[in-house]
Order: sequence, then C-alpha cells, then structure tokens
Amino acid sequence: MAIKLSSRQQAQVAFLEPYGRQITAMNSLIEQMASPKADEQLGRTLLRQVSASKTQAQGLGLTRLADAMGAIEQTARRTGGGMSKLRTLRELYQMLKINYEQALKVATTPNTHAEEEPVAP
Repeated sequence: MAIKLSSRQQAQVAFLEPYGRQITAMNSLIEQMASPKADEQLGRTLLRQVSASKTQAQGLGLTRLADAMGAIEQTARRTGGGMSKLRTLRELYQMLKINYEQALKVATTPNTHAEEEPVAP
C-alpha cells in the first residue's frame, strides 16, 4: 500500500528535504563567525538565510521550526557580545536541528485517522 500524504504534508516535505543542506550551511557560518578574522558579512549572510527560510516555514505551518529560526534571527541581529552571542547561536542551532528533524518526521508520517472507515456492527 502506498503512503498517502496530504497536500500540506507534501508541500512541507518539498520544503524540508532540501532545507537540510541549508541547516548544515548555517552551522558552517556560525563556526566561521568564531574565528578571530570574522567580519560582519558572515552575520548578514546568516541573517538573510534565516529570514527567508522563516517566512517559508511560517507559510507552510511549520511554526516550531519558524520560531527556532526567529530566535536565531533575533540573536544574529544583536551587536557585540562576541562569545556570548556565538554560544547562543550554537545553542539555537541545536534547537533548530531538533525542530527540523521533528518537522520532517511529522511531515512524512501519513495521517491514518483520516482514511479509517467506520466498522459496521
């Protein structure tokens, strides 16, 4: 029997599957920001990626994922505080990764109760 996903789940999967590579790229940017020669361009690049993805996630109903991206966005906008900002970004990245995995799991799990037929006595 083929797995049947709702149209909403199909749209979420279409967004989430390639988004895994972007999450890896975000981690790379965060780690580059830790280097002493890091400039503000890395922060702006991270901010741009997160902002665009957050908008898409909100539109698809992935609220936990969008909230995690919003927290990263807010932290990336802050000025100063080098190591504390970096530590916060690393923690928020871990939260984003967990929320991503959960969202992908929910999006790829078929909704079985919608297909159930009532059993006649």
